[in-house]
Amino acid sequence: MSRTVLIRTPENVELEFELAGIGTRFGAALMDTVFQVLLFIGFWLLFLLIGFLTLLTRVKILVLFVGYLGAVSAALMVGGGLLLWLGYFIIFETRWNGVTPGKRMMALRVINEQGYPVSPFSVMLRNILRVIDFLPAGYAVGLVSIFVNGNYQRVGDMVGGTIVIKQRAPDRVRSLDNLLRAARITPQHLDKSALELVSRDAGLLTPDEYLAVKHFTERRRSLEWNSQQTAAMKLAVPLMERLNIVPPAGVSSVNYADFLEYLSVAYELNRRPK
Repeated sequence: MSRTVLIRTPENVELEFELAGIGTRFGAALMDTVFQVLLFIGFWLLFLLIGFLTLLTRVKILVLFVGYLGAVSAALMVGGGLLLWLGYFIIFETRWNGVTPGKRMMALRVINEQGYPVSPFSVMLRNILRVIDFLPAGYAVGLVSIFVNGNYQRVGDMVGGTIVIKQRAPDRVRSLDNLLRAARITPQHLDKSALELVSRDAGLLTPDEYLAVKHFTERRRSLEWNSQQTAAMKLAVPLMERLNIVPPAGVSSVNYADFLEYLSVAYELNRRPK
């Protein structure tokens, strides 16, 4: 059963997220386990290949080293497997902003309880505590925790201050009706005339206003189109009025989420040394 959670950010912007349930989280975990097993097999095949080539070359010191590793191979397998199990999640969730290959396939993401991108420290906590969630076997503690917790958090999530949400792609048809009819706004492909329009007064943003805009643009892809517009409108309309930014003639509707993307980039360009 899916449910949503409403988060009010420190910038007084309300964001609605759909929490990931046990089914989708299990699917993501299963996919990640498959990838981990393949990595584990790949590493040990590489180790065996190095050992075989070393014996062929008969370099004495290397032969002794490989023989030593063989003697402690059981400990290496256990330690290496644990390191791979935890390190896999920590590395991917840190580098991919709360996403692992399995989560990407299931359209899930880990975020902070306040709606912000997850921090490296939170990633470390939530994944190190997988050991507790796994007890006594098969993620028993973690499953019970998800069942009884209102935000579907396992022990690692509660200690790390994180939640797992479903990501929804923006509606591609309706998102065409934006600031200057650009199909999809990314910092690398902004319409030059629209960016010029917004840039005229973007430098008047205060640092706190810029941070609020930036926080939204970093989170918007995890929201449905309607939720994006609702949250963005509360932030964008007062800024447009204060900065006296008016849509150009012929534009009858504004995609407020895309406008904030423009405003963020325009501010950064204005602050960049000439």
